[in-house]
Amino acid sequence: MKAYGLGAWSVEKNLARALQELQEYTGRRLSAVIPLEPGGSNTPNPLAAATSLGLATVDADLAGRAIPEIAQTLPVLAGIPLGPVASVDLWGNVAILRETHSVPMAERIGKHLAVAAFGHTGLAGFLTQVKKLRSAVVPGTLTRCLAVGRAIRAAREQGRCPVDAIVEATGARRLFTGVVTRKEWQDQEGYMIGRSFLVAADNSGRHMEIWFKNENHVAWLDGKPVALSPDLIMVVGTDTGEPRTNTELAEGERVTVLGLPCHPAFRTPEGLRLLGPRHFGFDIDYVPIEELARQVEGDAHDALG
Repeated sequence: MKAYGLGAWSVEKNLARALQELQEYTGRRLSAVIPLEPGGSNTPNPLAAATSLGLATVDADLAGRAIPEIAQTLPVLAGIPLGPVASVDLWGNVAILRETHSVPMAERIGKHLAVAAFGHTGLAGFLTQVKKLRSAVVPGTLTRCLAVGRAIRAAREQGRCPVDAIVEATGARRLFTGVVTRKEWQDQEGYMIGRSFLVAADNSGRHMEIWFKNENHVAWLDGKPVALSPDLIMVVGTDTGEPRTNTELAEGERVTVLGLPCHPAFRTPEGLRLLGPRHFGFDIDYVPIEELARQVEGDAHDALG
């Protein structure tokens, strides 16, 4: 970084600056911001950026889950153009992506901008009228996220199991409870790709393996798929209920793995093409988490006789 003259950040609110750059480039006045996804920095950052600019934040997001690629969003499924896109990094480098060959190509260019900026850029795109987005968002996700956070906090304060509170608030399925034995990963063109390995906390010998590309996309229980993207595979601290991202997850942690169904749009053929297991290179047909759960329960029943 020193070789490029990069010291302390010069633009702390770089996403807000990206919104301003998009507005200036297009000549269109912004009135509201919609977070790309629930989770990570892509929910709080849009909230903070909108607030700093006096804009509204829509109680919705564009995917209904955390995603590694911008093409894996409902606006793309609805045919809403991504570009133009404004990109601003923490040192004030500004780029306008006027148009690209495809959304995956835009993702690639955006990812390389982030890599060049040592890991972080603020991107603003999908500029369109709100009425055109009504069928291309997952409504109410910010409210639901807030409700889950409040449920976890209340459970801690009352001495109850926070994981129970998450299940009650979301309807999530418990897929596994255990200890992280190891994590293997590498940086591939700006994505964190790897596997986490867990063993059961009850000394039963059961084990789980999770493959991730930034987020979790395939989970195997005792070697058999138990949850597949685009359904959600979430890892939380067993004792705290705290979400554990793959960046933070460490060996020796006690965790619980939860699963939730995805937005129905991603269970369509086009949605699965963007976010199903075959998109990530696995020769596995997508099966909804509800059906996989019944299969696992049936296997357990057979094993018990």
